[in-house]
Amino acid sequence: MRPEPCNAVEAERDLLTGLLNWRGVHRVLDRLTGEASASVPSSLVSLDLDRLYAANQLFGYDVIDVALTTIASLITAHLPTSSYAARVGGEEFLMILPNQPLEVAYSAAEAVRQAVQDFSFTPPDLRLTISAGVACSPAHSNWTATELLSLADMRLCVSKKRLVHSRNTVWAGRLPRGWAATRDEFQDWPTFDDTPDY
Repeated sequence: MRPEPCNAVEAERDLLTGLLNWRGVHRVLDRLTGEASASVPSSLVSLDLDRLYAANQLFGYDVIDVALTTIASLITAHLPTSSYAARVGGEEFLMILPNQPLEVAYSAAEAVRQAVQDFSFTPPDLRLTISAGVACSPAHSNWTATELLSLADMRLCVSKKRLVHSRNTVWAGRLPRGWAATRDEFQDWPTFDDTPDY
């Protein structure tokens, strides 16, 4: 049985991995948006383990809990200086990169994706991959944390839903035409495209 948090710092931490939880994420993002600058971008990466439900059914929750702590360590190992990692759901993670452009966030996310793909989990037949969506604040200061999270999540959906290749992908590019997300507020947000437009 996992202990209950006993102080304010522990209350902002995920009990399994030690990463920030949603409460900690909101505190960091509130400060980030309060210090938002048009000249200094900040980035966010939304990550989601691929097909974790099936892995849970096959290997059991105890084995997957160990794998989750390993993945948390891999994410932390690839964080740029002064950045944050969070676990915000069973298989969902965030990387928050204050004062970092899209290219740096994309590189960090890709490094995490590669590290998870290459890691030798226990038992040996447990193979896990991770997908990610990357977003960066636009060149003006009137953006919100909700918008940054929303765009990162929608780009994650692109990497998960076979709109690019399949899962096990990092996406920081344009959203598909016709998505409700392609409203005016995202037209001037940075993109990092390496595939043709939709």
